[in-house]
Amino acid sequence: VNVDGLDPNVILNRGYWVLPLGLGQARVGATYRDIGAGTEPTAAGLEALIQAASDLLGGGNFEVAAHEAGIRAGVRDRRPCAGRHPGDEKRGILGGLGSKGALWAPALARQWLNHLTEGVPFEPAVDVRRFPE
Repeated sequence: VNVDGLDPNVILNRGYWVLPLGLGQARVGATYRDIGAGTEPTAAGLEALIQAASDLLGGGNFEVAAHEAGIRAGVRDRRPCAGRHPGDEKRGILGGLGSKGALWAPALARQWLNHLTEGVPFEPAVDVRRFPE
């Protein structure tokens, strides 16, 4: 979405979200539908996102620059996870962010940074090792 005047440090969130990207750009998300329905963008999805953007932006003027679809991968307990892969310590995991991914990602990235630079363990609530092998 092309839109001016958003604070680049604030993610708007109320059912849907608006993530400022800078330079008058923002990303709006997300709709939910069963993966069996396919992964191509739909007219209904676009309409829902336009309505959500209008609601979150107070009806302000904006222009849709692109419309994409994706898959939101999740984990068994529907909570985010981060940490080193239990079978290969050289691999890292950060996933399961779900519908609040834009809100979770900065905190989990900070945990990765602290782990890599200072050896700080991941918080047990998000540590990927909470799952039995």
